[in-house]
Amino acid sequence: MHKLTVEEMNRLDVAAFKEAPKLPLVVVLDNVRSLHNVGSVFRTADAFRLSGVCLCGITGRPPMVEIHKTALGAEDSVDWEYFEEPLAAVEALRRRGYLIFAVEQVVGSRPLHQLRLSPDQKYALVLGNEVKGVTQSVVDAADAAVEDGRSIVDLTRGEDVPGWREDIVCEFHGHHFPLQQRMLRTKEFKLVISPESINELYDLRVDPAEMNNVYTVPVYDDIRRELATNLYLQLRERGDHSFAKWMAAMTDFDIPLVNTARSDLDEVMGK
Repeated sequence: MHKLTVEEMNRLDVAAFKEAPKLPLVVVLDNVRSLHNVGSVFRTADAFRLSGVCLCGITGRPPMVEIHKTALGAEDSVDWEYFEEPLAAVEALRRRGYLIFAVEQVVGSRPLHQLRLSPDQKYALVLGNEVKGVTQSVVDAADAAVEDGRSIVDLTRGEDVPGWREDIVCEFHGHHFPLQQRMLRTKEFKLVISPESINELYDLRVDPAEMNNVYTVPVYDDIRRELATNLYLQLRERGDHSFAKWMAAMTDFDIPLVNTARSDLDEVMGK
């Protein structure tokens, strides 16, 4: 198996990148300390052809060796500008017609994977300091807040958390082994779907150590279908379509499927 070089990936040179169409998305770095993190944002912006990056406060600015180490030249192709105060960047972007989203855990914030964007709108995504997060003045000025994850502090204190999710979905994409898995866990059960191995179901009420796989035990058929259906729908919502399609072909659901090949799920689901 041939490993591609950078040249074989057909990456645009700086001049071509400057002329290429861009996604209407700008990333604002609010006092990001790590220069390697800054470089990673530049590299991501290059890969997705974002409109630009705003560097604010203590955030490092090119040219710097540490930024280049992770940016790999993207700091030359991606447009960037510097603002001493992150709020000034937000105000400037708003005047240019951008909606501002702060990536921060606040009351009323929305999960990042549930965010629905319009192709006709320009957006700015504010990423905060590794320790302190997004500056409060920026949070106050943002049009909305989105979060990648949710604090479990109240749960660790034994407090009730209104609206807390009843399950959790995890993904494994392979590391030392070429294996993909998806998992759905509730308080009582854990379901693991493995395209390249056996599926697993554990009854955590009687088997908290997960020693007895009951996936094929008939008494658990209804529970298995319910969990698999829930996992499938969540994967669809998260955009994990390839794995969801495999599940539709290999796992029994309570969702009616009219296509025996089970490949055209959009048509089957009426979407």
